[in-house]
Amino acid sequence: MTRTATYPGRTRRGATASLLWGPALGCALVVALCVAAGLHLWHLWRFQSGQYAHLSALEAALVNAQTQKQQQQEELVRRFDPQQLQPLLRERYGWVDPRDLIVKLKAPATAPAPRL
Repeated sequence: MTRTATYPGRTRRGATASLLWGPALGCALVVALCVAAGLHLWHLWRFQSGQYAHLSALEAALVNAQTQKQQQQEELVRRFDPQQLQPLLRERYGWVDPRDLIVKLKAPATAPAPRL
């Protein structure tokens, strides 16, 4: 029985198989990790595009709200009359301007003089 392998207990066929399987398994592992990384990047891209869509919808709603506020502010300035404010507050809420209150001073009642 003659062996041609460099290490005792191994044949040439076993050495060749281990030389082929090691790099093949390493390449398979690298490919599996690349596929997993690609899938995660794809999921992150989908999430980011969804967030950008949501952000653009929020920005559009913000612009719409700002234009409505500006229009209502212009309408208020156009229709507001400061001369009608106090009568309106008196009529609807019973508000009285402190400057309109009249202060009446009364003379103190004199106490009768004690009798001696």
